[in-house]
Amino acid sequence: IPLFNDTETDMEANANFLASLGGSIRTELLPFHGVCENKYRSMNMEYRARGRKTPEKEHMRRLAAVYKAHGLNVKYE
Repeated sequence: IPLFNDTETDMEANANFLASLGGSIRTELLPFHGVCENKYRSMNMEYRARGRKTPEKEHMRRLAAVYKAHGLNVKYE
């Protein structure tokens, strides 16, 4: 989620944890998207991610590279 957990530092912490589990772990990094905003609105709920953008493909590639550097099998969109 942009501005919440999408930094290389966040991915480094996640990758360290996953790598510590050992074995062959497949991971998928999915980009944030705001398609649920209308659902929140229809339920009169606050959508706190309003205005956050879908990350660029290059940003997703950089985040996936952190996982790959830890020997993790990662797929990203």
